[in-house]
Amino acid sequence: MNDLPKEKPYSVIQSTRERFKSEINSPEKFPTYRGLYKHKLPDGSMSESYIDVLPTFKGKDFASLIDEEVQRREQRATLSEKPFERIVIVDIGYGMGQFLLDCKERWGDKVSLIGFGTDVYAKRGFHDADNDIVPTYDVLINLGVNLVEGNVIDIEKRLENNSADFVVASNALIYVLYPRWELLKKIYRVLKQNGIALLDSGPYPEGGAELEKYLEENGYLFEFTAIGTAFKKTNPDVNILAWTDISTPFRNVIVGK
Repeated sequence: MNDLPKEKPYSVIQSTRERFKSEINSPEKFPTYRGLYKHKLPDGSMSESYIDVLPTFKGKDFASLIDEEVQRREQRATLSEKPFERIVIVDIGYGMGQFLLDCKERWGDKVSLIGFGTDVYAKRGFHDADNDIVPTYDVLINLGVNLVEGNVIDIEKRLENNSADFVVASNALIYVLYPRWELLKKIYRVLKQNGIALLDSGPYPEGGAELEKYLEENGYLFEFTAIGTAFKKTNPDVNILAWTDISTPFRNVIVGK
């Protein structure tokens, strides 16, 4: 998905929104059942897990990062004698929400969960010749999961900037026909200071080392791997030269916000 549409920016935005609407209105497409852990499906096969497909950050997987953050906040709450501050986790393209359910089971009231995307899969369930998975929408709502309808390119309009501690995306961004660097900038703004994003199907499967070095020299912590992209928010925004392609990585202009 490195090919960018040869259209004016407004047309790119509109076509991306239309594609999102088309995909969620196609009930036979994208059965998205994937949890934090592997789950046994009715046909006997095992689902993939977020741990399998998400990149790590500084060698630590998602669960380890959350466990460490829970421990830090528990210590902070004890020392300050103030209530525990819940960890805000956003799952972009949450599908049937199994990942969110697993997070709730593992960390309980230590986390505040947001599913960003569409609720069509959670309401519909997943049915084929071998599998019959019941809808999860009511369970998610009853557990206090906040389900926010929206296309990822509009994430800033639906979620506040500096509002999330962790953002993850599993098997979602590959379907978004939109300049990937612009997507990363949008997700970056939603994170709180020192928040972390783990995104599979990362935008730069090649040439990542060069871009990673450039970002690090400018005070940003990004990791690009064959699995995806991980980064930590170290600045209020990403104001650096734009990444265009592997052969000519940077334009000699500053990209506006």
